[in-house]
Amino acid sequence: MHALALIPGIIATLMLTSSSPEKVFLYLVLPMLLAVPSYYYFPLPGLPDLNFFHFAALPLFLWWLQHGIREYKYSFIDLFVFSYVIISIISEFTTMGTKDGINIIIDRFVQVIIPYLLTKHFFQQPHLRVEILKVMVAIGAILALLSPVEFRLAIVITDPLQYIWPDASEWSRQGRWGFIRVAATYGHPILAGLMWSFFALFAIWLNKQKAWQYPWVGKAVIILNFAGMAMAMSRGPILGFLAGLVILFVGWSKKRLNAIIVIALICFMLIPPAMAMFLDYIHVDRLSAKTETQESAAYRKELLDNYIDVIKKKLWLGHGRQGIPVVGGQKSVDNQYLFISLLHGVLAMYLFVAMTIFLSARLLYYGWTHPPDHKSGQLAWMLTACAGTWFITLATVYMGGQSEQVVFMLAAMASTIGYEKSQGLKMTSVPKTNNIYGLAEWEFQRIL
Repeated sequence: MHALALIPGIIATLMLTSSSPEKVFLYLVLPMLLAVPSYYYFPLPGLPDLNFFHFAALPLFLWWLQHGIREYKYSFIDLFVFSYVIISIISEFTTMGTKDGINIIIDRFVQVIIPYLLTKHFFQQPHLRVEILKVMVAIGAILALLSPVEFRLAIVITDPLQYIWPDASEWSRQGRWGFIRVAATYGHPILAGLMWSFFALFAIWLNKQKAWQYPWVGKAVIILNFAGMAMAMSRGPILGFLAGLVILFVGWSKKRLNAIIVIALICFMLIPPAMAMFLDYIHVDRLSAKTETQESAAYRKELLDNYIDVIKKKLWLGHGRQGIPVVGGQKSVDNQYLFISLLHGVLAMYLFVAMTIFLSARLLYYGWTHPPDHKSGQLAWMLTACAGTWFITLATVYMGGQSEQVVFMLAAMASTIGYEKSQGLKMTSVPKTNNIYGLAEWEFQRIL
């Protein structure tokens, strides 16, 4: 049964002989990433196990090495991504030895490098941007449409493989307020909430571009992806999503300075009392917590208290994948920044944070220097909103499941803004047309 994971690789190879690589990426690689759980692997003795997405992406990556690499355009974001991967590899070799070091090379390649490079290659082509995001939001909408059964009855119909996979684990379902927190194909409700928050932001941008043949479809996918996020009942992604909406409100406003003043006044009035209430709320230990929500907040505060000293013992390169000690019975490190520091040291953590800040600053500059109705400018603001969403959410969860690939895919998308593959053409805004896919709004102008 494990051999089922090989099938996407075979299909991808056959598709590349008779179809375009763009179709392989859109209709095979993305669905294998987003619609199939990442924990179904084909076991490889002595090597990291590869899942459905990995096998789907490998043939396409080999195609890219042969045909696509010549069109590769370097960007400063690449430096952060590749440095982050290199530090992770050095850390594992240093702390755990050669065998684990070789495994981390393979793992970082399939988890970070391949998704990043493939997304960068295809997203730098303006005519594919709408299609890529449409496929992603469509998958999110379908998963959300199927998730009420899990939400009410704890029956997961979004993951049929669990019923035939030989060693499928029975995930414990988390309840809240009388409902089951939906995880869908993403392994954990917080990760599912993060994914749906991305999809909802994509859907809002697509609706803004009038990318759907029928206007009601654009509104429906927004509602469905928002509903998925709501069914996950995870505060971190919802808070991150709201921060993303604030960014969109400012960036897409015709009077941005006025929008900033309004947001600043609201923050000035609400943040200080909210922060005081939050600090008072978490100023208890888990045993004294009165609610599950308060216990969860206290757990995350205790993580910082317990693991800061552990980080200091191996500050720069961390403890390695098999070397992280368990303190205070807290086996789950629900903070990606803390987890990276424990795993690969503060250098890797600083690089990840610096990547997020740099790409956000670059996107903000690009968006600010273009008018509110500029299509690429609107895309830059939307990607900034995604960065704000993951920056907040990852303080409450580790970057597990498919979220790691998607975060670095978003970084790849950000790296293409302003560096589109144009072949002597420049993207500009033109009046709207009745093109059913909304692609005619991305027009071209020849430049010398």
